[in-house]
Amino acid sequence: MPKKTKQCLMIETPDKKKFFTHKKNYIKILDFAQSFNCEISTVKLEEGKVLDLVPLAEAISDGGNCKKPVFEIIELKKPRKHNKRRK
Repeated sequence: MPKKTKQCLMIETPDKKKFFTHKKNYIKILDFAQSFNCEISTVKLEEGKVLDLVPLAEAISDGGNCKKPVFEIIELKKPRKHNKRRK
């Protein structure tokens, strides 16, 4: 029997931590992602926990991370900005 997958958003922080939330939260997390240079992608999640906004905020502020998530990126919605230093 194939594993059940669900589409959701993945937030990846600059230090490569990954958090998952519902697609309906995109507008609500966009300012956070821009302020803290996070990447947002739509993914098919096979193994991992999808968090509502309050548990998501707690997990991010505690420095937690989803343990070994299994996912496939479908679409990159907001790429991370790369700082380019000029000499």
